[in-house]
Amino acid sequence: MGVIHKLREDIVSFIITFKKNNPSLGVRQLAVLTSDHFHIQVSKSSVNSVLQRAALSSSVGRRPGASARSEKFSIPEDKKKQISKSMGEAGFLKEEEKLPLRPDDPVKDEEIALLEGPVEEKPDEGKTSKEELPSKEILESQNFTAHVEALHRGKASQGVPISDGGGFVFLKAAQWDVSERSLIAELFTKHIKTSVSGHFDSVSDMFLFFKFLGVESFDHISDYRGHGLWVLNDFCNSGANENKDLLELQELFQWENTICNSPSMPNLIMEYNRIKEQTFLEVKGFKFLLEDRSELAMDASMVSFGGGGRIPLFSCSSLPIHKAMARLSNCLISNIQSAIFHKGPGETRFDRAFYDMVAVFENISGKRILRVTVVDQKDEEIAEFSTVPFQKRTFLVGIRPKQKEFEELTKSVKGAGKRPFYHTGTDKIVHFAETRTNFMTGQVKESKEDFRVIMVWKDEEKDPCWGVLTNQQSGSGEDILKAYMSQWPYLGETLQEDPVLVLSRDTQDQGAKEEEERKKDSGIFIDFIGALQEYCQKQFFPPAYARGDIDRLVASIYGTPGIYWGTENSLRVFLDVEKGSEYRKDLEYAVKKVNARHILDYSGRRLWLEI
Repeated sequence: MGVIHKLREDIVSFIITFKKNNPSLGVRQLAVLTSDHFHIQVSKSSVNSVLQRAALSSSVGRRPGASARSEKFSIPEDKKKQISKSMGEAGFLKEEEKLPLRPDDPVKDEEIALLEGPVEEKPDEGKTSKEELPSKEILESQNFTAHVEALHRGKASQGVPISDGGGFVFLKAAQWDVSERSLIAELFTKHIKTSVSGHFDSVSDMFLFFKFLGVESFDHISDYRGHGLWVLNDFCNSGANENKDLLELQELFQWENTICNSPSMPNLIMEYNRIKEQTFLEVKGFKFLLEDRSELAMDASMVSFGGGGRIPLFSCSSLPIHKAMARLSNCLISNIQSAIFHKGPGETRFDRAFYDMVAVFENISGKRILRVTVVDQKDEEIAEFSTVPFQKRTFLVGIRPKQKEFEELTKSVKGAGKRPFYHTGTDKIVHFAETRTNFMTGQVKESKEDFRVIMVWKDEEKDPCWGVLTNQQSGSGEDILKAYMSQWPYLGETLQEDPVLVLSRDTQDQGAKEEEERKKDSGIFIDFIGALQEYCQKQFFPPAYARGDIDRLVASIYGTPGIYWGTENSLRVFLDVEKGSEYRKDLEYAVKKVNARHILDYSGRRLWLEI
């Protein structure tokens, strides 16, 4: 096979491998997956040329061994209008969350998706990785610790200082969590008569946050140069864009004064209410009806799962609808990405539901999926997959030390050597060992392949702290651990739900009263940022913050200074908080909640926070 013009051999090989193992994928999906995987732009025509030369451009089919059943999506009529736009934006086979790609057959090491950095080039191409992740050779070398220390020194010398407003990253995290683009920019572009630049999302978000800060005139924005919002919104990011960005921002301030008194205002408010309702619609979880008429259910974030039709309850495990539908489609329906569960069900040993779910993923007769139902926060069924492909699916699931099976699985890795692993997102070094186990073959009927076990130690002189069990056969143990920790970075750690700083009853009541007044006297922009603020507090902060004084939060939490690092694939913010600060414990809590949320900014970079 000849090399397609402008595509390297490894890219061509990736397209062919993925198409062979996922015949149902079309050219468009392959182009998106390949572009995201190699961090380059790959056109549909280029992918089509590759498939034609490899004789793989026949009509869409199914993976070998899969049933010929089609995937069908239906929505009850009474909910269709409410979520139709969000469904369209989700694009069920779009890789919203960029979890690890998983062709079934083994692929070359350089083709394994690196979750926290760009894919390494082949040595003979004369290029080196730009990201700070250590290579596999370094991970296994005696210089591992020295290399990590070098990374720390390099990080300390880089980054953009934020003297004020670094804590606004929590509001930005909420904004990125609920939508993959600026919804205020979407609203503006439908009602502004002039054309806008490609940087208009950043301009719109700056206007939104300026309104939140009480800035009423464009003349006052210069007071905020160097503020965290300037950096986090990527505002005026270069000399070439600065004048245009400022001009567009000035026009928004002028436009606001004009639109408020125009006949278009009722239409604007109606459109805003529609966008707001769709944006903050959350999915609680998914229910599965199996061939033997039994049921399984899981929360939308995939913390865990259980038997019957009752969705397990976990703190903040719901997801915005666009994110939930993408995860359902990518990880469960089509399984173009491995499903990654934080933990298996059962306190002291695996529940029966654990083995039932394994049978589902192993595509065992009687336990294959007949129907998937999507449930919102009110326990209402809002969408349904009435037909699901019969195929084997891959998963990763965390195993806790207090579960009986953990001890048995730990024995299986005793002879395996421990290797160090540096996780850049949490800036931690752990050790892991990998082996294979036939444990599942004795528990799940018709399960034939050995599963893989990765045991993890925070201190290699002590007992392991966590385990990961998977039926995924491709990729190294390091790749498996990297994939799991990208989704669930805090192995065996529990978050303290009660805040250290408890707001007084007077402060809570006063904060609630002031918030009501703000909403009553403000326009749609303050209303939207208020809704975003409520979502932020609910998802990331201890419960007492939900009714806290806004001005106090701006001064003490959102006003926190820090340092910003932006790379091609990640966005990191270090919050500079004194150890003796009364807010430190609460901020540590919020940082972990954000990091466990798997949040991407508008350009697809993974957000990581440190404190």
